[in-house]
Amino acid sequence: MLITGRDTPLGGELTDRALAAGFAVVATVNSLPKKKSAPRGKDDGERKAEPDALLLLPWTRPSALSAQNVILRALKAHDSLDHAVVVVDGGAESRALHELPAAKVQEIIDAQLKGHVFLIKEVLHLFLRRRAGTLSLVLHAGGAEAPSALDSMTTASFLALARSMMSTYQNEPIAINGFETASSADSAYAGYVIRAIKGGSRTSGGKWHRFNDRAGLRGLGFRKKG
Repeated sequence: MLITGRDTPLGGELTDRALAAGFAVVATVNSLPKKKSAPRGKDDGERKAEPDALLLLPWTRPSALSAQNVILRALKAHDSLDHAVVVVDGGAESRALHELPAAKVQEIIDAQLKGHVFLIKEVLHLFLRRRAGTLSLVLHAGGAEAPSALDSMTTASFLALARSMMSTYQNEPIAINGFETASSADSAYAGYVIRAIKGGSRTSGGKWHRFNDRAGLRGLGFRKKG
């Protein structure tokens, strides 16, 4: 199972839950340029971490090449990749749009829009070529009553992308499902996502789940035709 964002609160919870459920996990972490003073050989950019079922891989989100490398390295470590979990964690930037430096706007767009599209493209290419696979799109909306402009853009874009893919690939032998919450209960939300993946069909998708830690769970949405 591939999970993005091990170094984020939700990505970390999803990784831990997946490991506890018995999955071998390849998890991405933020890839930052190495400092020139870093000792040689200390970190080659790809390392096995405890437990043994977890492999961490660096991912430079705005890079199409980095997305390709994540998939290639995952396949090198495991013969197959059956599940991919792409996490969008909103609420990281609460400032109004006019208060943000241009560099910060570019950073958020690169990380939250371009990066996810590049990696999803590579996952779809792999699953369609192998005619099997489950892609789970996991959104944490941040929980703010008045989300920032960039958070709203990220959320709306991700939702539109998910619905478009569910429609486009509904007759393909892969499953695409979505998950959404505004709850702050990362652990409970992550637990539900992993249980749904483990118990779900690998060929029947098109379902959108909304999680509320008080009201429980609801599944809404687009079911595969036929």
